[in-house]
Amino acid sequence: MKLAVSKKNIKSLIIKIFLSLLLFMLLCSLCAYIFLNIYINKKGIKIKYENIKNETAIELTEKQMEIVSYIYTNNKNPKLKRLPLITDFVFSKNKMAYIMATFYFEKHDERNKKIRTTDRRMVILGTMRDIEKNINYKDCYNYVISNSYFGNGIIGLADASEFYFDKDYNCLSNEEFIKLILTAINPSRYNIKLGNKRIIEEKVNEISKYINE
Repeated sequence: MKLAVSKKNIKSLIIKIFLSLLLFMLLCSLCAYIFLNIYINKKGIKIKYENIKNETAIELTEKQMEIVSYIYTNNKNPKLKRLPLITDFVFSKNKMAYIMATFYFEKHDERNKKIRTTDRRMVILGTMRDIEKNINYKDCYNYVISNSYFGNGIIGLADASEFYFDKDYNCLSNEEFIKLILTAINPSRYNIKLGNKRIIEEKVNEISKYINE
């Protein structure tokens, strides 16, 4: 009888210890998560709106933003979303905000060539979260496409449109615009002048079909 009671007490004690450890780990994880949020947010650069305007040379239409969003994020909705840190850190749907943060950091922070890769990622992630909260998605997309590399030494959609199609970017057809954005994400694979035309056309047709649904 005493042995049975003793075993029962031991089992109960083990369960209590396990639950206590589990609760402790959850509290530690919560504290670490809160601390990491604060740390990353402080690491981020506060975007200056005048810098964005000075470095933006285009104004995309809503349809063009849908195209850009689909090509970069596989989602037609270009609007930025405020997401939990863990989502942003592991897999963020706000890829354009991340790219904008990268461009902005390289242009406006002298640390960009000095800090370690991990610290650099923290700064960019913090800057991205500032963009998600304070920057309109249209300004984000216009800024990114104004500063993207389009192959052949070309920076920005305005110059790329003139170089590849000899026309203003406002006069591009959807198919021509898609080709340029594909060039921006992979200048070697989708280079309009030197790339595999069959692969480019197949990709353009695939995107066009989805965008026009």
